[in-house]
Amino acid sequence: MAKGRKTGGADCGKGRKGQFGNPKGCQKLPDEIKEIRKFTAEKIIETFIKYLSMTQEEMFAIDKTKLSLLEVWLLKAVERLARSRR
Repeated sequence: MAKGRKTGGADCGKGRKGQFGNPKGCQKLPDEIKEIRKFTAEKIIETFIKYLSMTQEEMFAIDKTKLSLLEVWLLKAVERLARSRR
């Protein structure tokens, strides 16, 4: 019996170097994507709540260069929400 995706085997060679018209193998993920994948739903919610509980002055004073990409996105979302409520 073949061992494919449906039978619990390998993924039929997809992404393997030199097989099925893909001589270079899978492309490497950018570091930003690897970092975002580390976040769990709980961590995202916790970070979002942290930014929601800040004052506008605290939010705008944060140095965004020291934050992860996902934290920057969440902070910008909260900043937009704060601006729309003015």
